[in-house]
Amino acid sequence: MDIKQNNYFFLKLTQFVENYCGISLSDKEHKRVMSIISKRLTKTNIVSATEYINHITNVKGADELKIFINNITISETYFFRDNNQFNALTNYIIPAVLKRKKEKKLKIWSAGCSSGEETYSIAIALHKADLFDKFDEIKIIGSDINSYNIEKANSGIFSKHSFRGVNDTIIEKYFSENSGKYSIIDQVKKKVEFKIFNIKIDQNKNNNTFLKNIDIIFCRNVIIYFDKTIINNILKNFYKLLVPEGFLILGHSETPDILGENLFIPIKTDNTFIYKVNYPPDNQQKKNIIQLLPSDNNKKQTDIFDNLLNLYLTKDYLKAKNLIEKYYSNTSNINILTISAIMAINREDFKQTFGFVDKIFSINEFSPEAYFIKGLVYEEKKKTNKSVKAYEASIFLNPSFFMSYFRLAQIYQKERKYKKE
Repeated sequence: MDIKQNNYFFLKLTQFVENYCGISLSDKEHKRVMSIISKRLTKTNIVSATEYINHITNVKGADELKIFINNITISETYFFRDNNQFNALTNYIIPAVLKRKKEKKLKIWSAGCSSGEETYSIAIALHKADLFDKFDEIKIIGSDINSYNIEKANSGIFSKHSFRGVNDTIIEKYFSENSGKYSIIDQVKKKVEFKIFNIKIDQNKNNNTFLKNIDIIFCRNVIIYFDKTIINNILKNFYKLLVPEGFLILGHSETPDILGENLFIPIKTDNTFIYKVNYPPDNQQKKNIIQLLPSDNNKKQTDIFDNLLNLYLTKDYLKAKNLIEKYYSNTSNINILTISAIMAINREDFKQTFGFVDKIFSINEFSPEAYFIKGLVYEEKKKTNKSVKAYEASIFLNPSFFMSYFRLAQIYQKERKYKKE
């Protein structure tokens, strides 16, 4: 096959894969994918890559297509990856679910669970926080398109490599070791089930009863492989599948513009971001929403701040402005100044915004919040390079300042779409 023909069939293959499961194979994947095909030619006795691609894109090649998808979706994962999100689950999300629900049933979907480490981590986190007994029924469903992954997940057996960074006490309590292999204990395993599932096309099938009344969806480090149209469709489906006031947890590098249609509200807690269903969706809500928790532990300060934040999120800007003027005209509270600055951005009063920024810098010249606000202003003014530098500065000063990651992801995603067009 000459180079021109090779490129044509690779393009045909990438279009088919994207339509089938949503995964976008870039040109950088060309060599890896063709290497996979080469190995499969030996196994299947198909004589050429052209024939192989024609075979798996045909109905008769469904079994081989499954094997091919398994090979291109092998992923890296481990227990308690991004542990702050599991802290948010037990410290914030579950208490909110318990407060809301009369019927003590909990359903969590771990979408794109790979070989099950994330799904079992959810169950372990709940048990470790003594939350099993808080519910009459707990269902944790892990799903993945890769049948090899699901087979491994169902076995509940893992190598030491899956535990890097995990405390030994957790391994000793929740796993039994035999010849270097670690098996999950039955008390945790019985709360978990696994399914082969295509996140792009299977969500709309009526026979997927497990997708009803979901309280929490984990979908981490999955949608980063999809283009924006597919991402938006998946997120809309998540919104439909989650109960009102349900929660969505994404990977830190996955911050699609889910606020564009105001389906989810970002919440910062336990040094991470989670997303709560905005029910019903408010189509007038601004994109630049940030939920910052006060850095101090003063109860009165916290209550006033929460009141201010709620006024902001419900767009009652006049009351919020009056509250600031009444209690915080000379405030040195960076959280209050940050909210004030973002409100000024929404009014397109950039002069006042920079006044708040200067005040924040006078309190703390290394404030990540101030750089974040500058980034928002530069975005509004279409000064992309300056906004990127501002967000990068805030991350340099505080690597856990995830709203800057959020905005940077939006910028890079827009640039990627522009280059495609």
